[in-house]
Amino acid sequence: MKNLDSKEYYEMIKSDNLSVVKFSGVWCGPCRVLAPILQSVSEKFDDVNFGEIDVDSQKEIAIEQGIRSVPTILFLKNGEVIERMVGLQQSDFYESKINSLK
Repeated sequence: MKNLDSKEYYEMIKSDNLSVVKFSGVWCGPCRVLAPILQSVSEKFDDVNFGEIDVDSQKEIAIEQGIRSVPTILFLKNGEVIERMVGLQQSDFYESKINSLK
């Protein structure tokens, strides 16, 4: 999953396709556990955009999106948040959620 800068983030979330963005911090243990899970999930969906925002280096985006805990996953379409999840789940949960939101 690609770490996004602000320009890449705003370009990605404008897409008609579903975008899955993980907000995390390098100091966050659960975020490190989630990274390979979401990487595996991302390989199963060619029509879904995946990216990661580091809340420390992209504070403006984290504040704009109201991120208060990490990891937080935002599911977006056409620039709008359609689902928000906080915490860690297993890959089958994310796959099911993505399939229901596409």
